[in-house]
Amino acid sequence: MEIIKKRRSQDVLDDTKTYKLSAFLDVDSFFYVVSDMSHRVLLSDVTTINDMSSASLSLANLKIGKANIAVLNNLFTIVPADDYIAEELEALVNHSMDTTLQERFIYKADYHAAADAYVCYAIPHDTYKKCFQVHELPHIYHGVFALLTETLGQDGEDLIHLCRQGDKVMMIASKNGRLLAANNFLAKSSMTTLYYSSLLSQTLGLDASKTTIELSGDFIEDGEDAKLINRYFKSVRYRDSNYTLEGKAIDHTSLFFPLQSISRCA
Repeated sequence: MEIIKKRRSQDVLDDTKTYKLSAFLDVDSFFYVVSDMSHRVLLSDVTTINDMSSASLSLANLKIGKANIAVLNNLFTIVPADDYIAEELEALVNHSMDTTLQERFIYKADYHAAADAYVCYAIPHDTYKKCFQVHELPHIYHGVFALLTETLGQDGEDLIHLCRQGDKVMMIASKNGRLLAANNFLAKSSMTTLYYSSLLSQTLGLDASKTTIELSGDFIEDGEDAKLINRYFKSVRYRDSNYTLEGKAIDHTSLFFPLQSISRCA
């Protein structure tokens, strides 16, 4: 992930007011925004996981009423509610991950009502502890949980949502607003993105001529990915956040949509 320069608008931050922190954890990076109740972004930054703390993030003197932090990794699986057994959580997640990993993990399961399923995932133990240095009671989710909140419920549509952060793409497929599948992959070219989109639609029996591809995150609205995908699927659209920026323009605004989806988690 590209490291950006911190931007803070001193004239709009008020140490007596309460703000919301929305953030996601990548393999080694922590990207976050501080916003008010009107979705105005007042502070944004990227730091390394090792440097995560309320002091290093310039949060020590701010009232952060709620902190939502999403983990971005491939250590997750989605289990229908009827099939979920809490005692088997660790085994469920381990089945989807590299069992040669030597790290200690925290295992979590979050119920998503719209999907009627549990998002089961693992977080490296040291990373999990770091979240509590940012806020005393952070709400921790997996990134796919946040995107499910934004993409499900769009009735009457066959949809594949693709959210890119760097060369990682998270993919969610739904039909008439109901979850069909979720996965992630590495995409270093437009052809790779098209390949996985086509493969998923074929596997799920979705008709490409009737399926909409929705792009967010680091995808460019009229970029090569969109142009290539548009040759094979019904339509392509780009989803942006409804954040507004205060003070100077903030770099990496493409990541505001996934951050907004994290912000909206309960």
